[in-house]
Amino acid sequence: MDKSLLFFIIFALVAGNFLINSMEELDESDTSSQKLSSSKKNTYMVKDMSGDMVLSIDDLSDIEQSKAWNNSPVKNKVLNQFPNFITMKQNVDLYIGGNSFKIKLINEIDSVDIKYSSGEINKDQAINILSFK
Repeated sequence: MDKSLLFFIIFALVAGNFLINSMEELDESDTSSQKLSSSKKNTYMVKDMSGDMVLSIDDLSDIEQSKAWNNSPVKNKVLNQFPNFITMKQNVDLYIGGNSFKIKLINEIDSVDIKYSSGEINKDQAINILSFK
């Protein structure tokens, strides 16, 4: 009887160890796939000299710039300040690297500011314009 109890305890420990290791491997693979998918979304987010994350898309075509802008956290940060156009432009200046897209976006914000202030467009239209859709 003692041998069968000892055998059962050893079997239970081995089986439990196997299950725990299997669960850890599944958890690790799940975490790494989440990191991979989130890194694909923010491919154009890079650290600047001060350590801030900025959107760096100057070397892309206009279409690719629009896609990267629309998928970036910077867009939300900028558009959440609407209709405070001064703060929006400050955020563009802080969180977008390079010059070409930054200048294009600031000019578009100025244009939207004039149209929105005159009542020519509403908030939804302004946001749509600034999304470059």
